Amino acid sequence: MRPGDEDLARQFGRACAGQAEPRTGGGTGGLAAIVANCEDIFSTRHPFVPYVPYPEIFNQLIINQLSGMSPYTREDVERFVENHLSTFWTEETYPVVMGTYLSALVNVIGRPDEAFTLRLQDGGPKMDCLGNYLHGPTLVIHGHVGSHLGVSMRSGRIQLYGSAGGHAGMGMLGGVMEITRAAGDYLGSHLEGGTIRVFGSAGKEVGKQAKKGRIDIVGSYLSLADYRGYNLGASTIGKDVIITRNGEQVWP
Repeated sequence: MRPGDEDLARQFGRACAGQAEPRTGGGTGGLAAIVANCEDIFSTRHPFVPYVPYPEIFNQLIINQLSGMSPYTREDVERFVENHLSTFWTEETYPVVMGTYLSALVNVIGRPDEAFTLRLQDGGPKMDCLGNYLHGPTLVIHGHVGSHLGVSMRSGRIQLYGSAGGHAGMGMLGGVMEITRAAGDYLGSHLEGGTIRVFGSAGKEVGKQAKKGRIDIVGSYLSLADYRGYNLGASTIGKDVIITRNGEQVWP
């Protein structure tokens, strides 16, 4: 059984209370600081990490740690992704932790006119929660990712040159997400704004509980989340959502 929000908050407090001060890389530069801080995060057991529907709790913990870290640059983040991800592949919580960590690194320093290019190394686990809460910058990702790409994205742009798992664009508030290959199930679930474009196939129940925004699919999908006629009106796609397939509007 998944713990409730109050239980997670108590566990979050206990984890923070017993956590050592984050390392700063010994003054050897931003890249060293990023690597050292990542090691600290993986060494601390956070009981809420496996529960992807609660990304905001873990995201805030990482933001707090970054506030005490040595300054770093966009180039430092890009070099970390290109050269150091494989160091952490064997970590059990790698998909959620690394995706959330990279998202926080970008969000802390990213500017609206800035583009971060992340070239994912081949052979490792797919990252979940990459691009969470993006607000302003462009995130260019080369490689395939796991679930929950761009959760609660606020503004900016995500360009994924690869495929994405389930729940891509979940809870998006604004911005543009482009996926050059396939997307998994529940594309644009809980969408509240912005535009999602998929240049490939999508899975089942596109737009589940979406309220506003646009989803364009250049390819096929298994199904829309259209539950009309099944007495589940509260869960169907909202009337302010536009969905197209191969240029033809299929919703509303």
